Amino acid sequence: MNITFTLRDLLQLILFLLGIGVLGYIIAILNKVYKIVKDTTNIVESNSKELDSALKRLPEITDNVENITRKVDEIVFNVKDDLTDVVKNVNDITSKVDNVTNVIDDTTKKIGDTVDVVVDSIVDTTVGISDTLKDVTLYVEILKEILDVIKSVFKK
Repeated sequence: MNITFTLRDLLQLILFLLGIGVLGYIIAILNKVYKIVKDTTNIVESNSKELDSALKRLPEITDNVENITRKVDEIVFNVKDDLTDVVKNVNDITSKVDNVTNVIDDTTKKIGDTVDVVVDSIVDTTVGISDTLKDVTLYVEILKEILDVIKSVFKK
């Protein structure tokens, strides 16, 4: 007993098997879709009162949202000019603070320079006084020697 398969028979068998696989996949997908629809139906049925209430209140909620939007637009429109003035004032204040900072910086530099000059003057004065004291000490020693010489001359 010989059974011969042609290429056409083989391709038909492969297509038939693929068709069965695709059909099984479609059945699995339809089963999942059925479960999802069933769960959704159960949720809608169990929450039908809440859904009805929410749907009945939807126009009221929409009106409230529109009123809030109008009020916010009015507030923004009214505040816009004030905000422009506030920004200008802040910019002016910033400029003035900048100027004051520059003045303080310049004054600090001048004070530092003045302190340096005063310190230098005090150092120079101290050096001068020190030199003068040395000179006075030298003069006193010379005078003392002269007095010693005069004293020794009179003692003789």
